[in-house]
Amino acid sequence: IQPDTPMFVRDGTSDVSTVPQNMRTPYIYNYNLNVQQALFRDTTLEVGYVGSAGRKLLRLRDLNQPTQAEITAADLACTPAPCILDGAVPRPITTQISALEPFAPYAVNQLEASATSNYNSLQVSLTQRHWRAWTNQISYTWSHSIDTASDSQDYVPNAAMPQNSNNVAGDKGPSNYD
Repeated sequence: IQPDTPMFVRDGTSDVSTVPQNMRTPYIYNYNLNVQQALFRDTTLEVGYVGSAGRKLLRLRDLNQPTQAEITAADLACTPAPCILDGAVPRPITTQISALEPFAPYAVNQLEASATSNYNSLQVSLTQRHWRAWTNQISYTWSHSIDTASDSQDYVPNAAMPQNSNNVAGDKGPSNYD
């Protein structure tokens, strides 16, 4: 290995990953309320609400993503318009990051604590005890989970990366696992 010599030669694109120095700690609030009522001697009904709210959850964001205005301008500037190919839009950061990486970064992926999540559920349970030496239970749960990033480490491809890094709130919707 030679000093200041790239170990890998690539085709002109590169990605950079960053982490803020003062990253906030993610946290989650959990809450529930349950009501239980005896219907008969050995039969009970339980109805409950369970919820959680996640704040400052981890997500990835591309700090070098062009804005929609930049994409539109590049699209209209090419002839014949529209003619943009994937990856052909100029990126805001165009300078080389290091002598070991001769190309400007294509994506600057920052891990940040800015995602949110909300989970709400209604849980109903009917339990019957001592019926012919058996205990029987039937339960039902209705739930819904909404978040702005379902996977902070991108184990599911692109689940941690917003569709538009310039508008991360636009990704609010049902969680990937909902």
